[in-house]
Amino acid sequence: MAYVYKCTHKVDGRFYIGSRWKNKMSPLEDLGHKYFTSSKVINKSNISEYNIEILKEFQDASLAWDYEQILIEAEFKN
Repeated sequence: MAYVYKCTHKVDGRFYIGSRWKNKMSPLEDLGHKYFTSSKVINKSNISEYNIEILKEFQDASLAWDYEQILIEAEFKN
């Protein structure tokens, strides 16, 4: 199942929006446990510093990627 997620730093509010579709488990079991984002900043050693949200789940990887891009574009406009 594909999904779009957001990781927000608990102290300074910086965030990362991403998508994932190569997982073989539910998003809640995957993100922060087996998968630690494709961010160059967020990784296994500091994932606990972030609040993790699953924003939306998809049956199709391309729909997840499209939704991720929409969210990122909206943030750049703000």
